[in-house]
Amino acid sequence: MEDRWWFDVLASRGSAQLAPLHVVKELNGKPADVTPRGAATRDSAFLQSYRAELAHFLAVAQGAVPYEPPADQETLLRLVEAIYRSANEGTEVRL
Repeated sequence: MEDRWWFDVLASRGSAQLAPLHVVKELNGKPADVTPRGAATRDSAFLQSYRAELAHFLAVAQGAVPYEPPADQETLLRLVEAIYRSANEGTEVRL
């Protein structure tokens, strides 16, 4: 039996799916397919997306591209740290 998996993101102005990669975005009030087509290779869109992510990571690590930390992840990390601190101290922690 083969494993099955998927990943869907639904947002107020668009959506995206993996397996295979499919991206729809609201443009001029209408849904538009903005799925990256990538290079014509034997790789699936899924593998191409990982290659692009790795290429971006390497470019940032080499200093060729500036790193922009995801603000939502920074907020989430601060929240999780506050939860742990509150649990350890047994008191309310204000952010």
